[in-house]
Amino acid sequence: IKKILLVSDNDAYNRIYEWIGQKEINAEMAKKGFKGVRLTHRLQIPLSPEENRITNAVQFVDPSGKIIYEEPQRTNKEVIKAPKPILLGKGVMNDQGQIENRPLEFTYKNSFPLEAQHDLLKRIFFPESIKKTKRLHLSNEDYAFLRKYMSMFPSDSDFPNYNKDKNIFPTYCKFLYYGSDKNATINPDLTIYNKVGDAYGFLLDNAYLVDKKNNKEILVSVSMLCNEDEIFNDDKYDYETIGFPFMRDLGKVLLGYEL
Repeated sequence: IKKILLVSDNDAYNRIYEWIGQKEINAEMAKKGFKGVRLTHRLQIPLSPEENRITNAVQFVDPSGKIIYEEPQRTNKEVIKAPKPILLGKGVMNDQGQIENRPLEFTYKNSFPLEAQHDLLKRIFFPESIKKTKRLHLSNEDYAFLRKYMSMFPSDSDFPNYNKDKNIFPTYCKFLYYGSDKNATINPDLTIYNKVGDAYGFLLDNAYLVDKKNNKEILVSVSMLCNEDEIFNDDKYDYETIGFPFMRDLGKVLLGYEL
């Protein structure tokens, strides 16, 4: 969970996907009223929808080799997909590096609607404002843990430690206000609690920005598609030229408006 919040780690997400199970994740999200949420597959692992419905067996083993806890392999018999086909773009790069003139199908892919993302953000930071039936089953320690690592720069973390990774810098996952700029000047009066994501040219940030000096705060969720040529899987997305600058400016404009 620390890795997910600090650097948006895909492998860490996959571990939690395995641990909870596809069926259980989606059932709980629906139970809590998060409409349209579908978490159907692992990240950066080329598996079919059928393979992603299977989650591996889990074992906890003590130093002597004794199994102290285990769960069997599980299969979700229900096929989770969008109610209607979702086709985006005009081209897809195949495994041979060739562009196929067809849209990319998102029908079976993960989906987390913007409204649901923003709703989850509110439930984490303002649980008292949420109906008791929709509140998360978290202790005060759980809330403190989430808020700590949502606000922490990866460079301030001891475990995991990212200080030897040259590709990770303090504002690496701070899109709003800093634009993920490694040369950005840190505002000591601003705390940003957030969770970001990027995939297929989609860029998102869910952030609670708190200006302690001026006693101002905003809660904002943003999702945008940065893929002007409408070609997917070619790794030529417009994060650097469009997405990050827009996110940076938007955060500053919103805080400026509050001031």
